[in-house]
Amino acid sequence: MHDWIRQSGFAELASVWRNPVVDAAETRRAATDYLLLHRQFLPSEPMGEWLAGLINGYDPTNAPCRMGAGEPVPRSLSPDAAESECRRLQWSQESLRRFEQGPTQYAWLFSAAALAHRNDLHVGKLLVAMGKTPEDHPGAATFMLQRLRLGGREDGLRLAAALMERPDIGRDYSARNRVREYRLWHATSLTELCRDAQREHGRAFDRDTLMASAAPDPGVEPTWGWDYDTNWILNYELPHPALIEFAQQAECPSSLRTVAASIAWSRAILRKDVAGSRQAAGVWSQGMDPQIQRVLAMTDDKAFLLEAGLMAQGARIGGTCRIAVPRGGGYTPDYEEVVGDLPLSLGHFAKNVLTPEHYAKWQHERQVLDALPDLDSIWMQNVLAFAEAFPTDARVPGLLRDAVYRTRMNWCAESSAGKLSKAAFDLLKGRYPKSKEALTTKYWFKPRT
Repeated sequence: MHDWIRQSGFAELASVWRNPVVDAAETRRAATDYLLLHRQFLPSEPMGEWLAGLINGYDPTNAPCRMGAGEPVPRSLSPDAAESECRRLQWSQESLRRFEQGPTQYAWLFSAAALAHRNDLHVGKLLVAMGKTPEDHPGAATFMLQRLRLGGREDGLRLAAALMERPDIGRDYSARNRVREYRLWHATSLTELCRDAQREHGRAFDRDTLMASAAPDPGVEPTWGWDYDTNWILNYELPHPALIEFAQQAECPSSLRTVAASIAWSRAILRKDVAGSRQAAGVWSQGMDPQIQRVLAMTDDKAFLLEAGLMAQGARIGGTCRIAVPRGGGYTPDYEEVVGDLPLSLGHFAKNVLTPEHYAKWQHERQVLDALPDLDSIWMQNVLAFAEAFPTDARVPGLLRDAVYRTRMNWCAESSAGKLSKAAFDLLKGRYPKSKEALTTKYWFKPRT
């Protein structure tokens, strides 16, 4: 019975990949089932081993991994980031070796490419191997895409232009998006960044394999937005002068220009840069909060910064906990979730896109912004300063109450924010004891409890 399941089950699932019209969702289901079947029957067979390596993103065998010049490290059940990176590189190199042994087995070439990073030592050999793929091969477009991702700018721009002219790319919006994404890594100016910063939106798709996905109605204008890489660039790679220039780029859609201006405004406030915040407001194309217009009329710099500080929570796209660069190793509550290897490439876009003057400013601003506490703590500190400067302002009791509760069940605020909550509580109770806010606020709070 087991032999029958093994033979017929593998054959049935493998037949899915021989059907050129199968959709991405059905292929993913077949891959999952094949992998589960593979794990139940030992010894491993090549297709299951290939799938395991590709899906897990690292060497699925028990082969030890050598990190640097040290001794080989045996495989652990819970590998840390260094071992996972070592096993990723090892499987990419092993896949390339297996392809070189069997040059017609392009699945190994694909896993070698999909798991490779552009700075890997074997990328040169990998690019040469992919460049020899016949034009009529079913995976030709996929290998062109991987060459675009891993290769240099000159060859990459040529490949991007050729890909955009292919009918199979032109029919599939998700494939066009992937070409734009990888071409973005070759941008050397803000104009080129604007060209590829947006993506066509639609149903879920599989961009890595360029499999056919559900295309939007051709009679309807596409919905445009942006991906994680664009968020990353705006959040971490552009200093104030570049954000201002970005906000004035005619090639950029107005929505992105507005985002750039709002980020420049908020971060100038956090840096106590009055002139910079006013400059950002001057290029804000649309959607500006009417409250900001009122604040801009203020001539006293201290009052301006305190009032604007109450509205500076848009310091980054998504408004999550911090504006410091994410730490490596995945999700932590204080930072935005780390996706892919972008954090390992901090400065890639800044180095390629910015002028030497702007690049120096980027380095300085990153140090200032990375040193700031979480956005909730910054806002609470601003409220306390505002209350001291304008004790008779009718908004103060409400602001203090909000500051007290800002740490309640809060995983964003640092542990020190509890002192800010208590300070706001004491000020509210001591100075405004008969206010509605004081009468209904019975406790102060520590974050993360």
